[in-house]
Amino acid sequence: MFMFVLVLILLVFITAGTVGMLAARKSIQEYNDRVEAEENLLESGDRDRDWISDQEQSSGSSPVKSGTQLVLVLLGLAIMAPSVMAQHSDTDILLGMHETVLQAHRDGDVEAWLSVEADTVLSVNNGTITRLTRTDRRSARSGYLLRATFDRYEDVRPPEVRISEDGTLGWVAVEVEVEGWMARDDGAIEDFAEAYAWVELYEKRDGRWVMTGNVSNSRDLE
Repeated sequence: MFMFVLVLILLVFITAGTVGMLAARKSIQEYNDRVEAEENLLESGDRDRDWISDQEQSSGSSPVKSGTQLVLVLLGLAIMAPSVMAQHSDTDILLGMHETVLQAHRDGDVEAWLSVEADTVLSVNNGTITRLTRTDRRSARSGYLLRATFDRYEDVRPPEVRISEDGTLGWVAVEVEVEGWMARDDGAIEDFAEAYAWVELYEKRDGRWVMTGNVSNSRDLE
């Protein structure tokens, strides 16, 4: 990101120098044209300077003005670049954390799942709101992942990511399909095929993103 901003700033100065040279060259040419026009008028005895005045007004300082506007635009881009790139970076981070959750299911890795979450997570599903501690989640998920084997646990459409303007809050909305089998308490094997839709809630704390909540629902795959 630093290199990108540096290159953009250098581009601003190079463009400013180029525009300045072109403006100076055009101003000199316009001056020479006016001098030549005045000499021609003097020789003909015509003292009407309207044409010269019109030329001065029409030429104005448009090259300089245009160059100034271009420089201001490039400076604006240089100032905005870090913020824009940070948003892209944050988006990539949240998508990576979401993928960690999916891979943790496929691998049966409880600790990888917990690694992206805050100590306490808000869970919203089945008509209830629950706050679950890390210990609560580890206990419940260990048994779940031990009994379940996933043949599929994947996004079926690109996740939708949003980051707040101040870069401290974010969410990822996903649609996931799951297929596999689970060992029941009586030893029988039960196949399952389900579709989930959920929203992962994120906060940036001390410069690090953590998942702070999950709002989900599910249905059986037909």
